Amino acid sequence: MAESNSTGTSNMESYYTRGNHTLKVPMSLFRENRERLLARLKRNTDLPAANTFVILQGGIEIPFNDTDINWPFRQESFFQWCFGVEEPGCYGALDLSLEKSILFVPRLPAEYAIWEGKLHTLEDFKKRYGVDETYYTDEIGRILKGKNASLLLTLSGKNSDSGLHAQEAIFDGIGQ
Repeated sequence: MAESNSTGTSNMESYYTRGNHTLKVPMSLFRENRERLLARLKRNTDLPAANTFVILQGGIEIPFNDTDINWPFRQESFFQWCFGVEEPGCYGALDLSLEKSILFVPRLPAEYAIWEGKLHTLEDFKKRYGVDETYYTDEIGRILKGKNASLLLTLSGKNSDSGLHAQEAIFDGIGQ
């Protein structure tokens, strides 16, 4: 298998690594994290399982001043723990009743292939990250509505380590 690098421009594979000098972490670890989160939510809450989804927003690229380059990207920590995704601009959803994982990735214009090389398909992302379903981020509202989502659980609150507040997931159609 080809190794991944921090730019996310590598071949798709079933492990997470930060280069040849680091260990390979199997993507199954992130699936196990998702399973533990779902089990704990079901066990320790009075939430209705039907039509309830956990929604997490991944990190975004931050431009360097007013230039066309970005600061080195680092994934949002909770999203990283749950999905192991290296690319910016993604969202993840967990269906509490069906115990399914959904990854939403940005829809990149065909012109991005000039910089990125081959643009990965939804099936590539599904295979790479070991999720049950993949869609584009511009479809989040429509997909959740189609799944009859009635309760969305988002990350919100103060981080006990840093004292900073978590950025709650927002997307077009969340109000529906």
